[in-house]
Amino acid sequence: MQITRTSTIETWHRLNHLRVGVIALLCPTAALVLFAVAGVLTDGDPPRTAVEWFVSILGTVLVLPAVGVARVLGPDTHEVLFWLSWWLSGLFWAILIEAFVIAKNARRP
Repeated sequence: MQITRTSTIETWHRLNHLRVGVIALLCPTAALVLFAVAGVLTDGDPPRTAVEWFVSILGTVLVLPAVGVARVLGPDTHEVLFWLSWWLSGLFWAILIEAFVIAKNARRP
């Protein structure tokens, strides 16, 4: 299957922009809440219980592109770039989820 300009434009018009925007905001927000919960639950580093591990891993997966940016740029990243990468992480998951929804609906007659 070859990706053409018209198929890209058709897919863009199929996007539910509200759903993409909501998911793009909720994913990083949920990750912040999960990290706050993990911070309250844990006394030290690394997490000791299974719940702490699960919450930490789930939060990290939600902001996976931001984790990649942080690993590449190091701990002295500018705050604007840091928060932009968090927002782009949400946008990454929103577009991925929307692509699955579009693919699922494309099979319907």
